[in-house]
Amino acid sequence: MSETAKRGLRILVTIPHFCKPDEKEGNKRRELRSMSLVRSVSSFIQQAGDSQFCLDFTDKTTRYVNHAEQQRCDLFICTTGDTHLLGELDILKGLYNHVKTDARPLMLGYTCREILKSFLGKYDYYCYVEDDLFLNDPLFFQKLAWFTRESGNGCLLQPNRCETSFSPYAKKCYIDGDIPPENNPHFNYDLGPLSFSSLGCDVMFTPASNPHSGCFFLNAEQFEHWVRQPHFNDWDISWLGPLESAASLGIMKTFNIYKPAWQNANFLEINHFGDAYLQMIGEEFEPAVQSPLSCLNPLQLDPLTAKANGVSL
Repeated sequence: MSETAKRGLRILVTIPHFCKPDEKEGNKRRELRSMSLVRSVSSFIQQAGDSQFCLDFTDKTTRYVNHAEQQRCDLFICTTGDTHLLGELDILKGLYNHVKTDARPLMLGYTCREILKSFLGKYDYYCYVEDDLFLNDPLFFQKLAWFTRESGNGCLLQPNRCETSFSPYAKKCYIDGDIPPENNPHFNYDLGPLSFSSLGCDVMFTPASNPHSGCFFLNAEQFEHWVRQPHFNDWDISWLGPLESAASLGIMKTFNIYKPAWQNANFLEINHFGDAYLQMIGEEFEPAVQSPLSCLNPLQLDPLTAKANGVSL
């Protein structure tokens, strides 16, 4: 049994957080940002933490569960000055460590990088997550580990970022679509797709022309390799802007980045709070033709077909 299996998976997550009162939107914006941050923090504690139990009705007790894959998740939220919401969110107390800085708001992502570096050698995963992203997949880190075993540490798997909504155009949308490779100065044209078998299915992965997901998740060997690179400390903000560069430019320079191919995009995904991007469908983006596999509305069936299928009209 490996040392990691004996002691459990140790996960370090850093989150940059900034919220300044908006004169136009005021309390509404702060309420949405509060909901977003609560969802983000709670998702990592609930999906990747060790406080998981079941109810046993035979003796009215609770029992510790999911210990076959033990995990411990430590969160550090990085803020600057008083421009944050942590003082208003009592529900999150005790779930995170607060790192106060005087950094410029747009550079908080690089401060998070320094926090990760200060714990070098003490965790199995080193993670950076923007404060409006949350997990829904309890096997997220197991999938990452499986991909790395198959592909090697030189390949980094990024999750597909998605939004959900009740929009008539799409109920779910992946918001980091392909970009021209020339817009990615570190894109490796020699990379090809990868295909590995999992649970009886072939899962496809493609080189990511758009590596951005607003986050990254590096295992200990990958993070140590990145820290040794001369560009780790360069705080380069040349790709799109400081926010995008903090999340993506460093790993672009260091790894061959893959994402799950569109035919199995949901193999590894992370949710983006709200539906601001999805609402662009029908306005800035042309709606796609509805999938031929969409379920028929029973009211559209003729009476004989409906009766044959046990549907009452």
